[in-house]
Amino acid sequence: MINSIIDEISIAINAEFGDDYKIHTESIEQGLVEPCFSIVCINPTNKLFLGNTSESRHYRTNQFCIHYFPCGTLVEDDEVIGKNQEMMDVLDRLYSCLEVINDTDGNADVRGTDMHGEVADGVLNFFVNYNFFTKTTYETSNMETYEQNTTVKG
Repeated sequence: MINSIIDEISIAINAEFGDDYKIHTESIEQGLVEPCFSIVCINPTNKLFLGNTSESRHYRTNQFCIHYFPCGTLVEDDEVIGKNQEMMDVLDRLYSCLEVINDTDGNADVRGTDMHGEVADGVLNFFVNYNFFTKTTYETSNMETYEQNTTVKG
């Protein structure tokens, strides 16, 4: 499920920024080419809501961090843009393109919540949560017959 959300985030970022930006979903040891994105799920949680005996609901919170590594020498309209301005431009675009992504099954959309950005060590860290309920159905069978004989001593 989390990998499907990462795929949908990648699709949304690619649709907004195009093929000029590489999108990484695994850690990068060497050869990082800027500008690029890295998508990581941090702190996924699952809270069980008990229902009847044949089904249960789970509330899943999935916090993602999208790292943006700027190049710092982009030229837009014959003007050189510094790293900070580049990161703030990307931040604005991430707010809009990640507000809603497709459900992993394609049945509905999932809204991003708690979106915010932080700049640390020259990298933009964009946080967004995709939280939703899932339902698990269990196959149950009726109990078989049970007989017990008791006697009372008096």
